[in-house]
Amino acid sequence: MDMLEKKIYFIGGKGGVGKSTTSAALALLLAQKRKKILLVSTDPAHNTGDLFHRNFSGGKIESATENLDVLEIDSEQESRNYINGVKGNLKGLVKATMLEEVNRQIDMAASSPGAEEAALFDKITSLILRNTQTMMLLFLTQHRPDIQSGS
Repeated sequence: MDMLEKKIYFIGGKGGVGKSTTSAALALLLAQKRKKILLVSTDPAHNTGDLFHRNFSGGKIESATENLDVLEIDSEQESRNYINGVKGNLKGLVKATMLEEVNRQIDMAASSPGAEEAALFDKITSLILRNTQTMMLLFLTQHRPDIQSGS
């Protein structure tokens, strides 16, 4: 299969290696080839918007150019949305007398290592399942300063 015919691309790496630039360049190239592209960024610096001279930080899919949409995900907001969704789903399943304790336990779990990443994984999975006719570039970045990648 030709490299430019893949359905999903993951662009990652340490800080300063060119993830934003590579993602934007590949997205533009594919869009110019008449591919419908969704560029998704989890970069808290929102450099993707800088590259397009636009502000994409609203958390909504926005058009950048013909055939190219961009979504910049705020991982902290996405984590809050995910936790609130879990609480909402459990509300009708748990006795009212236990709900406060269940919510307290969920809040404690939300501050555990990996909770933001789990919320992002859930968001990305839903994007993939909803956008079956779109090629995706997923620009994933290290977004928690307390998580260090190996040297």
